[in-house]
Amino acid sequence: MLDKFQELVNSGIPPIMDTLKLAEFLEWSTHTVIVHRNKGTGPPFSKIGRSIRYQLRDVLDWLDSQKNGGE
Repeated sequence: MLDKFQELVNSGIPPIMDTLKLAEFLEWSTHTVIVHRNKGTGPPFSKIGRSIRYQLRDVLDWLDSQKNGGE
């Protein structure tokens, strides 16, 4: 069975995303992504020169850490 990461990559989600792609993935505005990044409450990111990039595995781990209730 494929893990969630591989399923998403196979469905067309890029393994490394810029702010716009992350916003689309999370169904957030780019402004919200930037606010959470600046506050330190968003998913981990890498800064390469002037570019911000998010690794899908880190985003999935961050989403898992945001779970509340339901169990």
